[in-house]
Amino acid sequence: EGVKLGLEDDYPIVDSKRFHFRIKMLIYFINIKLQIFYVIGILSEFMHNKRITNLYISNQVL
Repeated sequence: EGVKLGLEDDYPIVDSKRFHFRIKMLIYFINIKLQIFYVIGILSEFMHNKRITNLYISNQVL
């Protein structure tokens, strides 16, 4: 059975700085993911244009 979010007292308390850092990392990853989706959308518009520069840019994204 998995761990559930909640206010249960059965689990030990962790350092608040560590928890805040973890949450900030998750928020950062969400923002990066949205930026990557945007860039991929732009790159997909140029799939028909098979230039080396477009290939280079797509490699930079990866």
